[in-house]
Amino acid sequence: MRNNQMRPITILTMLLSLVLLTGGCLQKPDEQKKSVETKTDTPQAHPTPEPEVTSGGLYTNNEYGFTLEYPKEWAVQENNERSRIDFFSPETMQRNCPVGCESDMRIRVLENQGHLSLQKFYDGKKSTNLYSDAAGIQNISLADHPAVYFKNVLGEITEDIIVIPVKDRIYEISFSVDYSSMEKFISSLTIKY
Repeated sequence: MRNNQMRPITILTMLLSLVLLTGGCLQKPDEQKKSVETKTDTPQAHPTPEPEVTSGGLYTNNEYGFTLEYPKEWAVQENNERSRIDFFSPETMQRNCPVGCESDMRIRVLENQGHLSLQKFYDGKKSTNLYSDAAGIQNISLADHPAVYFKNVLGEITEDIIVIPVKDRIYEISFSVDYSSMEKFISSLTIKY
């Protein structure tokens, strides 16, 4: 008889032990996720900060009638003979590029005395034809003017070019770096011509 009385206590003790031992394994999925998240203390990768634009990085060209913000640590090189302004990042400058090194961003101002459409203007060019050499073309607005964004233009180097026709001039902004890293500066462009 005593053996029969011990049986429920033994079974109850074993069940209670089993519940206690497996209690941590039987958590709800949300509770398991929380416990895993609190245990992992892995440092998060931080995105590369965008170049800082300060009042020290303001380029103004009175001859061609435009203003543009740029990162203060960048260098600017004017070439008025070719109606060209080049912007160089510190990384590009550290490569000790000789004269003529490709810049990170370039602005050229071209004369369009005949007020040709962009397509006709570039059809007559001997070098790169933006309409046939671009992987993609998108109409946009920039500096309060209609513009055309030519993506991945094949030439000596592959670059993106934004073209803004204003009166008898065509402003070309070309860059060989990702647009998202340049958008802040390109969108700061103002043209007063």
